[in-house]
Amino acid sequence: MNTFDLHRFELTDTSGQAWQVEACSTRPSDWDAWMLQVDTTNYLQAGVCAEFEQRLRCGQPVYITLHNAGNIAGRLLLFREPTAAGFFLGSAFRRRTLLPAMHHLPGKLHWLEGPVLNNALPVQEALRLFLQAVDKLVRPLNAVEVSHATLPRGIGQEETQELEQGMSDFGYASQPWVSYIIHLDQPEEILWKNLNLR
Repeated sequence: MNTFDLHRFELTDTSGQAWQVEACSTRPSDWDAWMLQVDTTNYLQAGVCAEFEQRLRCGQPVYITLHNAGNIAGRLLLFREPTAAGFFLGSAFRRRTLLPAMHHLPGKLHWLEGPVLNNALPVQEALRLFLQAVDKLVRPLNAVEVSHATLPRGIGQEETQELEQGMSDFGYASQPWVSYIIHLDQPEEILWKNLNLR
């Protein structure tokens, strides 16, 4: 099957407050409605993105909610992709017949522009709890790699460095990915130097 049962566990913040984590592959009924109520939400964490990822890249969505007695501090839409997915994207026939079996292979976890937070916790604290939650899901989801693209939206410039350090403490290495805007008035050798050929 491409779905998994609900994973529930508890994490503790630095003040000793307990927070519950719920993770499942079925979208909670209030997922998109909650997202619309949060100022820093984005479509990459919405249900429509999960459907797109499933159809185009064979990604299995993992919906993670961090809450305390129903008070939701944040949510993260994570994706699990089989490491062998790229070998089977050539035809719809192969995708349909091989996809269920592929989810038993070792996979990789990734997310885009998240988690979405609603100020129930300081940003640094909420991010630390989400990183702990992802670490706890690595083994049940049979993952061998975890990656993310960009920090949560709404982060101030002064918080970015602190958050990047927090990611580094969890073993995440920062690598520039893509830049849509560059200054072409720089010397040519500088432009070439900053180009990542991978």
